Amino acid sequence: MTKNHLKKVVNREIIDITILAGLPEVYFVEVLIHEYGHCWLFLHNYHQLPKKKEEGFCVLLEYPWLQKQSNEFTQYRKKIIETNTDPIYGKGFQLIKKIYDKKGLKGVLNKIR
Repeated sequence: MTKNHLKKVVNREIIDITILAGLPEVYFVEVLIHEYGHCWLFLHNYHQLPKKKEEGFCVLLEYPWLQKQSNEFTQYRKKIIETNTDPIYGKGFQLIKKIYDKKGLKGVLNKIR
C-alpha cells in the first residue's frame, strides 16, 4: 500500500504476502523468494516496470537458491526456468540474466530503473 500526501509518497508498506497452502517446502521457498522480489521492488520505488523486467528480476532471484539445492525437484525447476519460452517469465528471465551475467545485480537494478 502506498500513502500519498499532496501527490508525494510518504509511506510504502507491505501488508502481507499470500502463498498457496500445501506446497512442497522447496517450492514454497522458491515462490516466497519470487514474491519477496516484488516486495523489494515496491519498497525501493521500482514502480511501473514492464512485466517482462519485473517478473524476469523476480525469477532471477529464485535461480541462485535453486542452484544451491541438489535434489531432483530443484534441478527440474531450474531447467524449467532456463528453457521457459513464456514472453514475460521466460524471456524476462533470459533478458535479466544476460544483464546480470555482464554487470551483476547492481547493473540489473540500474538497467531496470
